[in-house]
Amino acid sequence: MSSRRFQNVLPLEVFIRRGQVKSAYRQLFRATRTCADLDLQREIQQHIRDGFRRNLHVSESHLIKPLIKEALTHIQMVKDLCGASVKQHVEVSDRESWLEEKDEVDTRGRVGEGWPWESSISSNDSRRSS
Repeated sequence: MSSRRFQNVLPLEVFIRRGQVKSAYRQLFRATRTCADLDLQREIQQHIRDGFRRNLHVSESHLIKPLIKEALTHIQMVKDLCGASVKQHVEVSDRESWLEEKDEVDTRGRVGEGWPWESSISSNDSRRSS
């Protein structure tokens, strides 16, 4: 009876490879979440789906390994691509930042000229401890 029970169980190597493929797929989709441009995000996600569907029939381990490695390198490419669109978006908003304003009196609490640890108080304290 126990032999019938385990009749449809996948071999361990196939089970592990399947998990690696699913993990790569999920990581690729997570990497697209940082895209500021929704059209770019959708295009990348469709490209990911197409690539995985194109290789759906591959079942031999020696063919799957390079495909997983390729997917893992694409994760970094997607992060860089989406990160570049986020950085571009941030740069546009930074132009309107208060950092570019020139004020005579700075009420925003920014540090003035000189280093804080070179003040007369800190140099007196260091002479006392010597």
